[in-house]
Amino acid sequence: SIWTFLRTLGIPIISASPCFLPQNLLKLVNSQINWHIAIASEFTYIAILQDQCVEIRSKRDNFENVVGRGVVPRDPYPQWRQVTWSPDNTMVACSRSNGTVDVFDIVGTQLFTISGEAQEDMTKPLDLLRAVAGLLFTDLKLEAPWDKGFQTQHHFLFNHQYPLGISSIVYYEPAKILLVGGLGKQTEIALSRSMEEGVTAWRILSDYPYYKMVTDYEQDLKQAQQKRTLMKRLKSVNGIFNRRPHVQDGVFKLCISPDDKLVVGLHYSGKLTIWRLPSLKLYHCWGLEEQPNFDEISPEFTDNPQRGKTLKDLVPCKNLVDVNWWDSKSLILSRCTGAVTVSSTKTLKNLLGTSPEWFEPSSRVTGVHHDGFLGLEVECVFPQKRRLGDTTEEEFEDSDDEETSFVSKTTKLTKDVLYYVTDMERFQHQEKDQRVDISVFITLHCYINPSVNKIPMEHIIDHEEYGEALELAKAYGLDTDRVYQRQWKKSDVSIASIQDYLSKIKKRSWVFHECIERIPYNIDAMRELLEFGLKGTDLQALLAIEKGEDGGRSLILMLFGEYTNRQIDQMLYKETIINKEVEVITNSVNQFSGNLNTYGDHGGEFETQLQDS
Repeated sequence: SIWTFLRTLGIPIISASPCFLPQNLLKLVNSQINWHIAIASEFTYIAILQDQCVEIRSKRDNFENVVGRGVVPRDPYPQWRQVTWSPDNTMVACSRSNGTVDVFDIVGTQLFTISGEAQEDMTKPLDLLRAVAGLLFTDLKLEAPWDKGFQTQHHFLFNHQYPLGISSIVYYEPAKILLVGGLGKQTEIALSRSMEEGVTAWRILSDYPYYKMVTDYEQDLKQAQQKRTLMKRLKSVNGIFNRRPHVQDGVFKLCISPDDKLVVGLHYSGKLTIWRLPSLKLYHCWGLEEQPNFDEISPEFTDNPQRGKTLKDLVPCKNLVDVNWWDSKSLILSRCTGAVTVSSTKTLKNLLGTSPEWFEPSSRVTGVHHDGFLGLEVECVFPQKRRLGDTTEEEFEDSDDEETSFVSKTTKLTKDVLYYVTDMERFQHQEKDQRVDISVFITLHCYINPSVNKIPMEHIIDHEEYGEALELAKAYGLDTDRVYQRQWKKSDVSIASIQDYLSKIKKRSWVFHECIERIPYNIDAMRELLEFGLKGTDLQALLAIEKGEDGGRSLILMLFGEYTNRQIDQMLYKETIINKEVEVITNSVNQFSGNLNTYGDHGGEFETQLQDS
C-alpha cells in the first residue's frame, strides 16, 4: 500500500497508519496456541487467559483450583493478545487484538478498561497493527491514592525506527530503559549490530518526547553521516518495483535473564540471539539450522500414522515459539513441533538429556520458580472422517462451501490485488477456519535446578523413567543411588539385579543392610548376594574404611577393581622390599657369625702357645 511504501522510504509518519506486517511474523504468531499464561512475582499466582475469561489460580493448592475469574469477550485473533501481572500482584492486565486492555483484580473483578480502536464492521478483518506488542507495568509512583481508574500519561510512535511496527517490548529495570524488538534494518543503514537484528534500547524521559533511543558516540556520528534527502531515500530503495524479494527478519520476542545481564531474542526466521545488557553487544547467535535437533519430530507423530496426518496442520514450522530462562546460564526453549529443552547459553546443548521433552505443539513456558517451570499445552483433536454412508446433510453443505472453481480463484486473486493497492480491509481475504475439537490443560514440570543441591526426582522415578532420571543425575552431577535403589526394590533378588542395580549403589550402610534383609528365592542368587556382601567387608575394604579412604561408600571389589589392584601392587612392592631387607640382614648375620668362629679358632691357638711357654 501507499503507507507501506512511504514507511519503506523512511519518511516519518505523524500518526499511526495501516501497513503490511511481515509475513514471517504473521505466520509465527498465528502458529501459537490461543491461550496465554503469566506468573506473578514469587510464583504466588498465575493467570491463564482463555477464549472468554481469565482464570487466576493460587500456589497454595498447587494451582488446582480457580480463585478468581474475569470475563473477556471472544477475540477473532486470540494469538495476538497479551497478559501480565502488576509488580505488587494486585492486578492482572489482559489485552485484545484491537488494542483494548482489560484490568482485573485477583478475584476477577474488572477494575477498568483502556479502550483501543473500535472495529466498525465486524465482518471485515481486523488491522493487527493495533494489537498490543508488549504489556508491562513500570515503577510509576502515584502521589494521590488510586481511584481504580486510569489516566493517559503520554503517546509515542516508534515509526521512525520501526516503519512496519514493533513486535516485542520488555522493561529493563536496572537502567530504566525499554528494550524494543521489531523488523531489522539493512546493514548499510543500521547503526549497530543490534539495530541490524531489530533490537534497540530506549530511555524513558519524564517529559516530551518521553523516549529517546540509547546510542553511543560512534552511532551518533554514523547517524549524522546518514542524513538523507528525499532523492537519496528514493535511490536507497534500489528500484522498489524491480528489486528481488527481500526476506524480512526481525525480533519476535525478548526475554531478560534473572541476573539482568543478558536478553534473548527469538526471530521471525527461527534464529536465536543473546545480547549483553545494557550494552546490547552480541553474546551468541544461532540460525535455525545451526540449532541442535531443530528438525526433530515427536515420536507420537512418526509412530502413529493417524496422528501424523495432522502434523502439517499442527506444526506449520519448526521455529522457536517461546523462550524463558532456567537460570542465568541456560534457557527454556519451546518449538512449534512441541520440543521443549533446557539449553546452555553457550552451546545450546540440551541439559536434560539427549532428546527433548515432548509437549503438545507450540506450548508456552514460564520462567523457573521453586525449582520448576509451568508449561501450557493445548491438545487439538481433529474430527474423524465418517464413512460414505454416514455422511449427513450438514457435511454436504460444508463440502459445497469448500469447493473451489476457476471463478472463485479469480475472485480471490482480484481481492488480493485490490487489498495490496488500496489497503482497504473489505478486500482482505478471510480463510475459513478448520473445525477442530480443542482441550486445554496445564502441566507443572518440575525439573532439577542446577543451583539446588537436593531436589527430589520422585516424580520422574515414580513414572519408572529410570533412563531419564540417570541422564538428569549425570547432567547435574547428582547422586544416582536413588535411581538404582528404586530399581533394586522393585526387582526380585537375582544375579542380574545384583550386578545391574545393587552393585552400582555406593552407600555402604544401605548396601550391607540389603544384603542382610533381602532373602533370595534360589540358591544361586543367595550365593551371589553372600559373596557380594563378603567382598564389601574383606580385608582391603576394612583397611580402606579404617583410613577413611572410602568416604562412607561401599568399596566392592567388582566396582573398584582398579583401586584394589593398586593396593595389592603396593603390598607386593612392600613385601619385595621387606624380603630384600631380610636377605641383607641375613647375609650380615652370617658374616658376623663367620667372624666369630674365626676369632674363636685363633683364640684357642693363642692360649695353647701361652701354656707351652
